[in-house]
Amino acid sequence: MGRVKTILDIGCGDGSFMTIINKSGDYKATGIDLYKPYIQTARKTKRFERLIAADIRKIKFKEKSFDLVLSSQVVEHLEKNEAKILIRKIEKIAKKKIVIATTNGYFPFDPIEGKDDNPFQVHKCGWTVSEFKRMGYKVYGQGLGLVYKPNKFFRIPILKYLFFIFSYIVSPVVYFFPRLSTYIIAVKEL
Repeated sequence: MGRVKTILDIGCGDGSFMTIINKSGDYKATGIDLYKPYIQTARKTKRFERLIAADIRKIKFKEKSFDLVLSSQVVEHLEKNEAKILIRKIEKIAKKKIVIATTNGYFPFDPIEGKDDNPFQVHKCGWTVSEFKRMGYKVYGQGLGLVYKPNKFFRIPILKYLFFIFSYIVSPVVYFFPRLSTYIIAVKEL
């Protein structure tokens, strides 16, 4: 696969992830997000060549128009069928690579009132390792599921910190055994 030059960041949010990825400004990045305050914040990062305030379910780009299409922590915010349609669109838009990061299974989540009041943050579905593998993706794990999923032991502060340390230690194992993870990173080379 040749070098990536163009990136489409679907559900780019406030641009903080692209700030890390495109720190050097080497990529021509396009970001799309429905929540306009995020677009305004993303614009300030100066890491995007183009930002679009639009519904990701209605994206229309030419086939193979971006080297890499990235969707980080987005598909769980759509109904399952809507997310499947979006993934099929992503697969047409991408020229070289697709990266989709999401929760491993369904995690209930409602926006934290007052944090940013983004009504689009509600989780509507969950994804599994096997679902992405059936679609031809290689899947990697991030974060030990035992630690990050709701757990009654987290009410005890010392246990919470011990679990986080344990999670950090076993992170290389979780990467290669994504079924144990909290988050999955699905990658497809084209």
